[in-house]
Amino acid sequence: MLKKIKNKRLSRKPMIRKQGDYREILVLADLERESLVTSMTTFFPAARLTILVPRLTKAINDHAPYQSYHKSDFNLTGKPKNDKLTEVLSRAYDLVVDLSKTSKMNDSIFSRIQAGFFIGGNASTKAERYDLQIEQQLIDNQNIAELINHLTLLTQHGN
Repeated sequence: MLKKIKNKRLSRKPMIRKQGDYREILVLADLERESLVTSMTTFFPAARLTILVPRLTKAINDHAPYQSYHKSDFNLTGKPKNDKLTEVLSRAYDLVVDLSKTSKMNDSIFSRIQAGFFIGGNASTKAERYDLQIEQQLIDNQNIAELINHLTLLTQHGN
């Protein structure tokens, strides 16, 4: 029997924090990019950064802060069967930044994440779930500085 999945995000309150108060940050990306790591660690020096990226092969060769996933890491119902991926998805994050393009696996992963604040592109199929939507061109151009500028404006005073 299939269970109806309830959208928990609709009943939650977005939590904006001051820049130094972010401890756990998850970034969903399509590729490993050092510029992304540099930008995020510069802006959030006290936070533990995890970047979740898809991989093309089953072989796992992750290195911090990257965690990867493959379609074989999920069972038929979409539940993760990889212990590392399960651990990443079970953490509560202060901030989730979705820089990925639309894919079914990303949608499944995104629905399992718990966070205080979600940021993502306005052209995404998940756009209604984001607390802050950014222009899709900023994601396409890898313009992380603009994303950080928007977040700076919101986090100047916190909650």
